[in-house]
Amino acid sequence: MARPALVKLGGSLLTDKAEESSFRRPSTRRLLAEVAKANLPTVLLHGAGSFGHPQAARHRLGEAKAKPDGVSEILAAVGALAAQVVSLAHEAGLRPLAFPLHQAVRVEGHGLADLPFEGIGRAIEEGYTPVLHGTLVRDPTLGWRVVSADELMQELAGELTPRLAVFATNVDGVFDRDPADPAARLLTKVNGQVSPGAAGAGSDVTGRMAGKLARARAIAAHCPTLILNGEVRGRLLDALKGKPVPCSRVEPHETGLPPR
Repeated sequence: MARPALVKLGGSLLTDKAEESSFRRPSTRRLLAEVAKANLPTVLLHGAGSFGHPQAARHRLGEAKAKPDGVSEILAAVGALAAQVVSLAHEAGLRPLAFPLHQAVRVEGHGLADLPFEGIGRAIEEGYTPVLHGTLVRDPTLGWRVVSADELMQELAGELTPRLAVFATNVDGVFDRDPADPAARLLTKVNGQVSPGAAGAGSDVTGRMAGKLARARAIAAHCPTLILNGEVRGRLLDALKGKPVPCSRVEPHETGLPPR
């Protein structure tokens, strides 16, 4: 199988997180065009942004047994975003092939079971761009739980032998403190724990910075892993083409992978 790039487009790039279910169409179209211009076999993942997080918070998903009205509302919202992303990916020439996960994938222990690795690999071989997104999956305790695109990226990295993994977000990478602080310094290499005051990579309810970095460092055991600013025109394309760009390169865990 051709070695794909794993590209995760953060929800902050595709949606306006200040307004529920608000789609940033021009930004999404440009980013997908950059992925297409890179001309690499790619697995595309994206966050839910304002099409999933407000709804999940409103229904207190993860705090109690999931109820049908909340599950259906959340799945409808993330499905609406996914449909727009797939449509624009098709316009960009990516030949997208969506992989809805909520029907088949389930939580098992600390990880996920029944992910369609074989189907995704076959789609890459056939010239498609598999598309996955943050969604809900069956959970034996809570009924359903959120699975983030970051978590899916970690699962895929261990199976697909990727050439590169890129987290595109709305900041230049990981900083040694809040990026709003004028003294904040971009960490061009992240090879340890980041202080609680550090920020970047779009903290949100599916993992916060520590969780995102833990997954990024697990992915880095399989391939070069970058966190970069997708709001800067051309930066994602340059990274996919192997050009040096301002970003944080994440180093792998030194003592094996963290629990999934």
